[in-house]
Amino acid sequence: MARMILVTGATGNIGKPLVRELAEKRAGVRVLVRDAKKAPPDVEVAVGDLDDAAAVARATRGVDSAFMLCASPAQEASFVESAKKAGVKRVVMLSSGGVPFAVGGGPAHAAGEEILRASGLAWTILRPWEFMSNALRWIPTVRAQGSVFEPAGDGKTPLIDPRDIAAVAAHVLVSEGHDGKIYDLTGPVAIGRAEMVETLAKAIGKPLRYVDTPETAFGDQMTKMGLPAFVLEPVLGFYRMVREGKMEETKPDVERLLGRKARSFADWVAENARAFA
Repeated sequence: MARMILVTGATGNIGKPLVRELAEKRAGVRVLVRDAKKAPPDVEVAVGDLDDAAAVARATRGVDSAFMLCASPAQEASFVESAKKAGVKRVVMLSSGGVPFAVGGGPAHAAGEEILRASGLAWTILRPWEFMSNALRWIPTVRAQGSVFEPAGDGKTPLIDPRDIAAVAAHVLVSEGHDGKIYDLTGPVAIGRAEMVETLAKAIGKPLRYVDTPETAFGDQMTKMGLPAFVLEPVLGFYRMVREGKMEETKPDVERLLGRKARSFADWVAENARAFA
């Protein structure tokens, strides 16, 4: 019998390409989704929410490996416990490159990493840095004002395409030699906001400008949009490190694992420019 792999977050910008990658590798796939109608085709479907322990328990039964993409430490703790009880052999966790620095998504995943490492399960942790797809948050101001407002200064980050995260996850899930490993996932080169905005402007044929926004103004705007303080502070901490030039280092794990270079931001823009037009 082919081994079964459970994928959480299967309708998102990592889960969707991950399911496709696993299908190409002829792996058996089960997805945990809230709405069966939104599930990818040709997979086994488990309906439920990651906040529902009973649903997670049902989804993990009969599974050999699992891709854990959770939104909170509570979800991660519940998922690991269900995986242990169900006899899952290995969990591949989507964490954050911000864990070592306690910025960005790091605080949201640090506890989950510890729980997984102490679980007795075989584990692999993926720590991607800033997603290229985060640029989709610029759509409203790009369309309305021809501008991008962020407090990143002239700092650079090695953004990664979510499809590359998915490709690494698929590789790890179907191959051996990854137990107890933490992989740092970055794009091929660190780039700044001005270069990102210029790349986008050329792709959509519209002049755009990057406005280096004061941290306080940016924070106030995020608060008005409903971002809670416990999430906002790590986000602002990330931007501080970017401005200070502390987030420019690229890592070799994507190229080493996939045997090819990670996709560039220009590649991502070429495939997503229509969303900004």
